[in-house]
Amino acid sequence: MLNATKMLDDRQKIVDKFPRFFKTDPEFSCGPGWYPIVEELLEKVLKDLPEGMDPPEIAQIKEKFGALRIYFVYYYDMMFALVQEAECKSAQICELCGKEGLFFVHNGWWMTRCDECRPTKQQT
Repeated sequence: MLNATKMLDDRQKIVDKFPRFFKTDPEFSCGPGWYPIVEELLEKVLKDLPEGMDPPEIAQIKEKFGALRIYFVYYYDMMFALVQEAECKSAQICELCGKEGLFFVHNGWWMTRCDECRPTKQQT
């Protein structure tokens, strides 16, 4: 069972760690299993950002069609491959707990879950 307070605290830690990306309050609605992927992406963008350039503001972080989606207000060319890498990685990581997961469809909903977090027929 996910703890909503812990999720908000962990999400806020990312915002506090990378304030240059969060100039406003964008939608941030993915599960905590993907928070390390978000952090890794933001670290890579900062590392690869040309000197003197400001990082782009995040417009939205969410789950869409079972995978992580991270949208920025604008992109530098070097970011496209980094964002794609993060989104592809999310399709192999459980959105809820961060363990290795499988991408699948359940009752019409696309999701990435590990065996422990995967919905059962009784949960339908």
